[in-house]
Parts: sequence; C-alpha cells; structure tokens
Amino acid sequence: MPSFKDKLIWNLKKIFHRPTVQIGKANILLYTSIILIFVMALIFRLFPILKYTSELRALDPYVQFKATRYIVENGLAAYFNWTETMSWYPGGVFMGDYLYPGTPFTGAFFYYLFQFFGLNLSVYDTCVVVPAIMGALSCIVMYFLGKELAGNKKTGLLAAFFLTICVGFQSRTIAGFYDNEAVGLFGMIVFFYFFIKSLKSGSIPYAVLAGFGLSLLSASWGSYTYIYDLLPLSVLFLVLLKKYSPRILLAYGVSFTIALLTTVMNPRDGWSDILGGEALINYGVIGLLLLIEFYRRFQSTSTYGYIKEHWRGILRISLFGVLILLIVTSITGSLQNFVSALIGGDIIQIHGGRYLTVIFPWISSQVIQSVAEHASASWALFYYNYEFLLFLFPLGLYFLFKRLYEEDVVIIVFGLTTVYFASTMSRLQMVFAPACCLIGAFGLASLIKPFSLVMRKKFVTVRRRKRMTSIVTREVSVAIFSLMFFFLLFTSVHGTYNAAYQISPGMSNDFRETFAWMRANLYSTSIVVSWWDYGYQITTVGECTSVADNGTWNNTAMGMVGRQFMATDELESIEILKNEWDAEYVLVSWSYYYPNGGGDEGKWQWMIRIASETLPHTKYAIEIGERWNETSFKAKCEFLDTTLWKMLTWGEYFVDFDEHPEYLDPNKEQNPYAGTPMFYFWARLNWADPWYPGTRPYQGQWEDDAGHLWKEHNPALGEGMVEDGIEWTVGQFQNLKYFTPVFRSSNGLVKVFKIEYDRANLRAQITDNSQLYNNSVAKMT
Repeated sequence: MPSFKDKLIWNLKKIFHRPTVQIGKANILLYTSIILIFVMALIFRLFPILKYTSELRALDPYVQFKATRYIVENGLAAYFNWTETMSWYPGGVFMGDYLYPGTPFTGAFFYYLFQFFGLNLSVYDTCVVVPAIMGALSCIVMYFLGKELAGNKKTGLLAAFFLTICVGFQSRTIAGFYDNEAVGLFGMIVFFYFFIKSLKSGSIPYAVLAGFGLSLLSASWGSYTYIYDLLPLSVLFLVLLKKYSPRILLAYGVSFTIALLTTVMNPRDGWSDILGGEALINYGVIGLLLLIEFYRRFQSTSTYGYIKEHWRGILRISLFGVLILLIVTSITGSLQNFVSALIGGDIIQIHGGRYLTVIFPWISSQVIQSVAEHASASWALFYYNYEFLLFLFPLGLYFLFKRLYEEDVVIIVFGLTTVYFASTMSRLQMVFAPACCLIGAFGLASLIKPFSLVMRKKFVTVRRRKRMTSIVTREVSVAIFSLMFFFLLFTSVHGTYNAAYQISPGMSNDFRETFAWMRANLYSTSIVVSWWDYGYQITTVGECTSVADNGTWNNTAMGMVGRQFMATDELESIEILKNEWDAEYVLVSWSYYYPNGGGDEGKWQWMIRIASETLPHTKYAIEIGERWNETSFKAKCEFLDTTLWKMLTWGEYFVDFDEHPEYLDPNKEQNPYAGTPMFYFWARLNWADPWYPGTRPYQGQWEDDAGHLWKEHNPALGEGMVEDGIEWTVGQFQNLKYFTPVFRSSNGLVKVFKIEYDRANLRAQITDNSQLYNNSVAKMT
C-alpha cells in the first residue's frame, strides 16, 4: 500500500505535469508577431496622449462624449427617451434619432469594464482611449481576415501590419477621435471575416456572427448602407460568373437577416431600413437566389419535364392573370394609390443627401459641400494615406482576378467600390483602408511566394526547380526581398511619423479660454448663436445652448444663422436673432493672423450659399451674387459691411504699408514685427508677401470685386497708434452699433458679443409670429 508521501507526490505530478503538447518555433514567432502588432497599433494610437494630453480631437467626438456621459449617469434605457433641449434651440433634438447608439454604448461598456478591473478612468478619459483600443482590435481581426482569404498566415500578418501603420486608418482610430468610424470599421472587418468563413464552409454559426458584425456596424455608422449595397452586388457577380452554390444563399441570407432584425431596433433608422431602397435590393437578390436554388432542386422532379414541355401555355395563362389583376386594381383605384405611395416614398424609402453624393458627387447640396471632409480626394491625399500600399493594391487585384474564388469576388468588389468612394469623398478614405491593406497584403504575399521558395529551395518537382532557378536565382530573390523591405520600412516610418507628429493636438487654447469663460459667466439657458462648426462644443464644453451644430440636421436653421451674419444692416441681424431664437450672444472665430486657421472668414461663402438655397421664399431671401462674385472669386463690396465682417475685425488694427514701406521687410533685425501673426495679417491686407521684402505678388487677391482695397473700407484710416514706442499710421476697422464685445481670447481667435436689443430699440417693433417652414419652426415677422 503506497505511503502518504507517495500519494502526495503522485497527486502533485498530476497537477504539475510536464506538458505533452510541443509548441513549435513557428507558432511562437507567430503569436509573438500578433502580440507585437497589437501593442504597436495601440501605442501608435495613444501617441497624442503621450505627447499632448488626454483630450478629444476634432468636433464630432464631443457629442459622442456627451451621449456616453448621459448613458453612464442615467442608464441605457433613458438614452432612448432623451430630448436634448440645449441643441437646435428652440425645438431641441431627440437624441435617439439624432445619433447612432453604437459608439456611446461602446464607450459606456469600456467605462464599466475599466471600473470592474479597478481602473478608475473618468468617462471623458475612457472616451479618449476607446478609439485607440478599437483600432488595435481591428488590426487583430484583420490578421484572421487575411489568413482566411489567402489560406496562409503570411497574408494575415502582412494585412494586420499594414492596417497598423496605414495613415488612412490611423486618422480615425487615433486616441481622442471618439466618433462612429472607430467602432463601425471594427464591425465591418468582423463582418467580412465571418462572412468569408461562412461562404467557404457553409456554416450557419459563422453566418450569424457575420450578421452580428454587420449589426455593430449599422448601430454605429451610417456607412452600413454601403455593405447593404455591396452584398447584393457581389452576389450578382457570383451568379453571372456561374459560381452559385447553396453556401452563398446561406451566408448571405442569414447574415443579412440577422443584421436587418437588429437594425430595426435602432431608433436612428428603425423600421425605415426594412422599407428602404437598400433592403429592397437585398430582398430581390435573396429572392433570385431562392429561385435558383429551387430550380436546381426542381430539375430532378417529374413535374420539371411537364413544365418544360408546356411552358408556353403556362406563360400565357400567367400573363393573362397579371393583366386581369392590373385591370381590376385600376378600376378600384388601388393601383393609382400604390404608385403614388411608391413615388412619394411612403413605401420605398431611399437614402438621399450625402449617401447619393458619394455615388454622384456632382449633385451635392450646399450644406454637404460646406463640410471640408466631404470634398473629393486628391491623388496627393491618396499617396499620403497609403504610400507603397497604393502600388500593392492593383497587384493584389491582379492575383485575386487570377484566382477568382467566391471570396475573391467579394473582396474585389469591396476594393473597387471603396477606392471610388474614397475618391469622391475624402472622409471615406478610412473605408478604403481595410480593403487596401487586405488586398495589398494578398498581392505582396503572392508576389514573394516564388522568391521565398527559391530561397528555401522548396519546389514540388525537380523539373520545375530547374526551370525556376534558371530564371530566378537566389541573388535575384535576395534583391527582391531587400527592395520590398525598403519600401515597407519607408511606409512604416511614414506611419510612425504621422502618429507621432502630424496628429492635431486638439482644441486650441483660445477656444479653451472661450468655453471656460462661458461656463463661468453664462448659464445653460444662455442662447449662443454661431456657425454650426462650434455647436457641439458650445453645448458640451461651454455648457450653453446652441441653435445649430455639426449634425447639420436642420438646413433652414443653418440658413438663418448664415443670413443674419450676411446682413449689411445690423438691425436686420438683430431682427433675425430676436425673432428666430431670442438669442443673447453671438460667437465668431477669427483666424486671419494664422494661415489655414479655419476661422469664419473662410466659411462665410458657405453661409451665403446655404442661406440662398434654404430661404428662397421668405422675407430674408438672398442671392449668392449679392455678397460673392463666383466668376472672379472675390468678395462683393457689400460683404465688408456685413455683421460677420464687423464682428471678425472688431478691435483690430493694421499698418498701412503705403505709409510705412519699411515694414514690408521680413528681417527681424529691421522690423520687430516680422514673422509675427500680426505682421502676416498686415501683409495680407496690403497685398504684400510677408516672406519676400518689398514685393506684392498677391495683387488683386485682397480687394473686392470692384477693385478696391479692403483697407479702403475702413473709415478710421490714418489715426495714430503708439505701440512698443513706435508710432504707427494705422487703419481701424468699423465698430459695431448693436453688439457689445464681452470676450476676446488671448490670441484674438475667438470673440463673443452680447446682443443689445434695448439699444437697437427693436423690442416694440418685432412681432413674435410663428410659422412652420421646412420641417422646423421659424419665427418671422
């Protein structure tokens, strides 16, 4: 009988036994590579936090953060009953219809996850890091997608690595860019991975998982409609190429049905997706696949022979039945009602606006054109975002066309459509990124495969080895590998540099000062009018009420904002501000001191364009040509009398270079103001080039369409000013009569004005009549 000691040793050996599964060196290298790719992808995307601070970047992330904070504070259910009254005053906006819930729900999930593991991150800091986490996770899923597509791990590793360093993908998954794209792109890559697995294996569970991936995309980003259009297009190509199989019907039908059933629970789109044009196309293609499958199974039955023999008679009877049905419905009026509802969009609802603009960029409205990221992409932007991958992309398409498996057709359509959409709208560069990285990785792996076989001397037959080695030697293979390594190294350095140095540091100090002043001096009910670019920040950071924001939801309200800025009579601006919103303050951004600063002086053309498009039948109707010459691209004389220009230039001075030509000199030893933002602004107003002394190469650029210098519109020209012991002959811009400046940021980039209704003596003159106009409440006299 064994002793207690022997039993103890035997039991310990059972627990701490020597592993019997051997992990090969190749697997160790593979797992290490995947971990390194994840860590590198995460660090790249966390660079802004490491270099600057934990801060949201761009404008849209602020409303996503606000929604996430609301979910954490009030719960998930409360979100779908939330009406935000601080946005789009006076009507407010129902947030369940306004935002896709995927991003704020994901942020709330990570917040609770961090709290569970003891990481006491605030909601704000969680929102900052979520895009980086989702971007790194997307790179891991890309490995599995590349592996599944090509059937080898090399393609998967290359695809994941490319996505890690791809600038086009970094820009929307960087820390702080807390918007729809980071979560949506992750869902898109997950969908393609499981869809291809289901397409290859005929597995229903994989099709269900693909449907959930598409559900995540549709809950997070409006670009899900692209996949709704991509699927039927890819399937139709498979049918035309005679590649139909029951696996296609299963993968397509199950994944689309799961996605559609979950999407209808999203109030942002809801039941409109079931009746939408994209869904209708999918219904038709699924019906076509069902008919094909029915036909394949029906061929083996005896009834098939009878129908084949008497098909002409059956066709005549069917057509006669359809004709009788049309006559009856026409007499009863049912047909006319159906056609009217069909044309009016009551039955079939087709997405318009920016969706159609992606396909047909020439039909875009003024509102869509006013957004910089909706502009068409240049080849320079393509090269900056993808570099060497642009050359691998057509190579990958070639090898996919050459192989042309079922999954290859899907990826080919994915690549060709996304490259077109990325060219028509620069914002969609990030949609092209996964396709470019995946197809480029497939192309590179296919290209280097024969050279790697030469290096390793692994050919199937001796005859083939002799034939290949006579053409491609090991020296040539080494040269090819070295060349590929050089290009990939250059692309990697570019991606690293972009992540470290080219990412925006976030909100400027001037706006921080402005919103801090608002929080300290204004109330949440204080109505601040501004151009729509600053709406999210006014409500979220400044904690005040805005009348238009970055959702560009109400075109009429945006047109009214632009119209009051374009008024040449301040009393007209006051009238609009009072009647429309009973506003208290006006905010403008002025960046003439800094080139490409993005201030309102570069946005006013869109104000007049949107106002002219949305207010043609109101008392405030205005034409573009009243303020802007679209032939010479110069401002009209009237623009320099607008309320906006007076607000932008309030309190500003400029030196008249005709009186002081010595200050054209950019040499700091001769000119103490050379190289300063003030000097740059002065030089622009005087046609001067601030970098070349004594020259005025911009002649004609800073004059109105009548040929008058902008400085000639300033009545205070010639007044003296002493600054730093230097007496200047300066011009001072026009003063405002009915707006009092209450705040000017330290660099003069942001100004806030209080509206003086009493001074304008308009209270008794302005009525408060309201009328419904263009799906919004507009108060007009």
